Amino acid sequence: MPKPRAKPRVRQWNGDWFLFYRENGGYGSERRIKCSEHGYTSAAARRRMVKEYCEKEEQERAEMRLRGAGVAYDTPLIKALEAYLSSITAREEARRLNPEGREGLTTESARQVRFTIEDFIQWLRKIGKANLTTGGMDAPTLQDYFQKLASEDAVRGEAKVKRSVSTLNKHKRHVKGALNHLNERRPRLFPDFDIFKKPLRQVSGEMQDPRAFGHQELSKFLGKAIEHEVNAIQRLYQNVEPENRARRGRTSAETPVSLVFVLLALTGVRQSEALNLKWESIDPYRGILRFRRTKTGPLRVLQLRSAPEAVIAPKLADLLTVLYQLAKRSPSRANGYVLPHGSRLTPYFPRKKWERIDTEAGLFRITPQALRQNFCSYCASMNVDSAVAAMWSGHKPAVAERYYRTLVPARLFSQSFEAAMGLETGIDRLIDILGKAHGVWPPGIR
Repeated sequence: MPKPRAKPRVRQWNGDWFLFYRENGGYGSERRIKCSEHGYTSAAARRRMVKEYCEKEEQERAEMRLRGAGVAYDTPLIKALEAYLSSITAREEARRLNPEGREGLTTESARQVRFTIEDFIQWLRKIGKANLTTGGMDAPTLQDYFQKLASEDAVRGEAKVKRSVSTLNKHKRHVKGALNHLNERRPRLFPDFDIFKKPLRQVSGEMQDPRAFGHQELSKFLGKAIEHEVNAIQRLYQNVEPENRARRGRTSAETPVSLVFVLLALTGVRQSEALNLKWESIDPYRGILRFRRTKTGPLRVLQLRSAPEAVIAPKLADLLTVLYQLAKRSPSRANGYVLPHGSRLTPYFPRKKWERIDTEAGLFRITPQALRQNFCSYCASMNVDSAVAAMWSGHKPAVAERYYRTLVPARLFSQSFEAAMGLETGIDRLIDILGKAHGVWPPGIR
């Protein structure tokens, strides 16, 4: 159990006498009260006030020992963090079993939290603090960890890069969430949580400018993705049971980058929305997609074939009809998800393969977030009203205008978004690969 801080004491501050003391039996945050406001106006009265507060601290510490707080402060920090990771797994499972309930964490969110906390635990062991207790945890230790994250190289695909301000802030949020979770237990595990505020404070920095890509960059990325995945695309929906994975390999275990890319690029939806999209929310033959319970409203509708404002992506709608027919043939019906996912239970974002393809295509730094910005930018270029573009992408108009819209460097002049982005040829190739491999074609073709 850590030693209590300074005992209650009286001193002058801003021309008046104040009593300074700490909550939670001397372990908590420091507080001050004005002596004269409580009737302690003489030196003798102030000495009596100090004595009363010292006795009060002793009583609080005795009560804390009865509640087990002294033992709680001796809890090994790594053990507590490992218990937190177990709760993250439980929350991930809750979301998987009932995604409509909106409880728990998505697979991607859980993965990111695990990465940060596991890295923090590994770092504590590396610097010789494997036995650090929650009562001994201090602000400098946290500050040293975040400085380590800022100075070391991170890996993106095949390249090594330094972490950005937004990435460092994300790691801070994950650590803060873990420490908050531990501090909400009773008895409390940290004697003074306020000392963590400074190292956990978000670093302000300039927002990165929104990005848009020319048709050559987008078509090249899609072409590289298809080139990598021809064999995997031909084997889509050939379910592999878990016990046969080792024998057959995991070639179909990941959701193809090419399919994730065209869905993100031509709808502007969030990565999680694309991965969680189910056939019950789609009319593939009419090209209508519905996204429910998003950040900005209960329902968004996107018409790929015949939106009144613009023609978005009729060929993407054709591709969805092919995927729909293949999903119906699958014994598990792909668990109802639009994006195929092989032997996995749900679609999964193939991050490493995505980054490798981006590097080979020319390191355009095409990311799911950048594709959202790109979609809003193409909306402006195609004369779609900003309010409509914001509704399609699931943002408020002011946010879409400020953080998501920029000039499109180069595009093809065409009626549809997919043609303007140069993606028609790539989507036709995907339809052709699937049609020849499975004998399934969009209505009216072959």
